[in-house]
Amino acid sequence: PEATGGASEPFHRVALPDGWTALVGKHARGNQHLTTRVARPHDLWLHARGVGGSHVVVPRASRTAAVPENVVRAAAELAARHSQARTQSVVPVTVTERKFVRPVKGGALGLVRVD
Repeated sequence: PEATGGASEPFHRVALPDGWTALVGKHARGNQHLTTRVARPHDLWLHARGVGGSHVVVPRASRTAAVPENVVRAAAELAARHSQARTQSVVPVTVTERKFVRPVKGGALGLVRVD
């Protein structure tokens, strides 16, 4: 997948199959901005479980827009590749709507919990 995103954006835009796009945080501040300011409640949010790494957001046109399985799989691969578990052969990835993701009060920048 091709990555774009200017130096001023705290995240990369990555082309996914079938014309979909993923937004991938560049760093903790980028993850925080992407998850709390850019992502809408119905967008898909992905992150490698139990390890540090980039937040990945797949924007949806509406809350009822179905994201094809191959697009979710490609976004999950991005989340795994942009995590501390990138060298593992299997990386569990959390996939949920952004509305279920909340920053941890008093926690490190970019640290979230999933409800």
